[in-house]
Parts: sequence; C-alpha cells; structure tokens
Amino acid sequence: MQRTISLVFPKYKELCETIYSYNFLVNMHISECLCTQTISKVKLHYSLYSNIRKTFSDFPSALIQCARDNAVEIMNP
Repeated sequence: MQRTISLVFPKYKELCETIYSYNFLVNMHISECLCTQTISKVKLHYSLYSNIRKTFSDFPSALIQCARDNAVEIMNP
C-alpha cells in the first residue's frame, strides 16, 4: 500500500530546504543507478560524492550517505 501525505511547514524554512535537497540527492543517485546499471554503494559514492560535496557544501555528509543508501534500497527492493 502506498500513501501520499501532504505536509505544510510554513514556519520551518530550513527544514523544507533540507527535505528538498535530500529528495534531489536521492533522485540524483537513482538516476546514476539507472545510467550506470549498478546498485553498488561504493561505485555510486566514487561517481557522485565529490561533485555533491562541491555543490552542496553545507549539507551534512551523513545525509548524503543516507540519500545514497535509500536510493539503492529503492532500486533493489
């Protein structure tokens, strides 16, 4: 079963930005999985991490790793 939940965070701008960035990173990793035909976390790390750190320099590295791991879990249910 899949559900869509709509949430409104008008007071929490930073939280919204974090959620949007995290979602973008998950999608970026999924796209890389599809392009390279791999679900290897190590290969994804080496192909994307340095560019992500340059682009999202203030984003916590733990969340980048979680985004990668979630993308792999989505691609390999």
